[in-house]
Amino acid sequence: MHRRHFLQNSAAALAAAAFPSSVQAAAVPEPRYRLAWVAKLVDDSHCGTLPDFGNFQKNRATGEYHDRYAGVAAMLPFAKCVCAKSLDFDVNGDECYSDYARLLKQVADSGYRGWIEVEYEGPGHAGGPKAERTPEKPLSETEGCLATKQLLEKVLGAELATKP
Repeated sequence: MHRRHFLQNSAAALAAAAFPSSVQAAAVPEPRYRLAWVAKLVDDSHCGTLPDFGNFQKNRATGEYHDRYAGVAAMLPFAKCVCAKSLDFDVNGDECYSDYARLLKQVADSGYRGWIEVEYEGPGHAGGPKAERTPEKPLSETEGCLATKQLLEKVLGAELATKP
């Protein structure tokens, strides 16, 4: 119980400190999705979450990951920004570790209408996730960011084209 109050009070203090300077305080995902719970407890418009498509590592030594789709869904109601993180791309330009169509559908269905940050982390991280698709070739940071942006445009363009 003491830890709960500490988290709640810390997040509330962070939000209060950010308010005068018009800075939005956003917390990064925590493995068991406690940050969504803390954001709900704090109940302050200046305290929220940053759902990150690739930030749900459970155990670096074993390469075990939490379900990224469940984690993103839990944090979307409190999102101040969304991070479209990518690690690698296949020959079709799709991200090898995440189903972007599924993730962006979650974002759209949640009602989130804010910024989507583009981040390319690149492949080869120790304890990294298992690829769902075969990577094509390593990319530079610039190429990876551009590939992430193009994937967002491809998926969002298809999503927007199906809307009445």
